[in-house]
Amino acid sequence: FTSSADGRWTAWTTDERGQVRVWWSDGRRKRCLAKYDHKLTRIVDPTYPVMAWHPSLPVLAHIHEEKGRVFLTISDAASGDSEERELFRIEKVIDLDWSPDGRRIAFSGVRAGHTDLHVFNTLAGSQVPLWEDSWDDHHPEWTPDGNGLLFSSNRPDENEPEALPTVPSGRKRDLWLYRLDQQDFERITTTPDADEVRPRILDDDTYVYQ
Repeated sequence: FTSSADGRWTAWTTDERGQVRVWWSDGRRKRCLAKYDHKLTRIVDPTYPVMAWHPSLPVLAHIHEEKGRVFLTISDAASGDSEERELFRIEKVIDLDWSPDGRRIAFSGVRAGHTDLHVFNTLAGSQVPLWEDSWDDHHPEWTPDGNGLLFSSNRPDENEPEALPTVPSGRKRDLWLYRLDQQDFERITTTPDADEVRPRILDDDTYVYQ
């Protein structure tokens, strides 16, 4: 379940025997925006589909998977129009977030078993990985200036002894900040015994997380 920035629109999903539907409503009537898969008894994936509202418009981005391929659909609630794009070389999208200007979408995408952050340009219809490594990176949140991403990751500092290019196992996640202009990482929290996920930026100096 998710609400638009102005609170006028809501979107949610239902799963009936494996058939997933995406719904949206303006508070007066609801409409089925999309329907995926056939009704079959199967294990329900609670992370699917992934959705996010545009920061200022009644426009919903949602992800669905079909025959091993991943698609991003951007739907305009005002006009009813939708545009679908395939996310190439992506096995699954964990979560996504619109940039403040609504021109880019950051998403946590799985490729070759690893989770990295990618950026989709909504005007050009293109995607780029911000990096590719063996660490798990989730829950991107754009900074207010649109030049940084706060995210959750189990990556180590560069000077840590275990900072080797190997697949991590059971390592807790901390919050990190990535600046797109400088292409560098800044560790925000260091809590070896706590797993920090789903960060949110309240202002330039205040972050919250689960």
